Amino acid sequence: MKAGSAPAGYSGKPLVEKLGIKPGARVSVIDAPAGYRALLEPLPPGVELSDRPNQSTDLVHLFAVERAWLDDTITSIISIMLRYE
Repeated sequence: MKAGSAPAGYSGKPLVEKLGIKPGARVSVIDAPAGYRALLEPLPPGVELSDRPNQSTDLVHLFAVERAWLDDTITSIISIMLRYE
């Protein structure tokens, strides 16, 4: 690889930007691998990270390795986020 060139498919954008995390966003991160939160640094101003979604959550980033767990978890998340609308 030439000096200064990026690997194929790499945009050069920070992960937080690729995920669409905007200033002031409330982000729920569920079952993230070790070290994941460090990969998001630096976060935009006012971003709040939590382990559990609620009705004020703007974005959920969910990590799953089993389809059945994913299906159950998504159903629960939707129920929680829509509970008070």
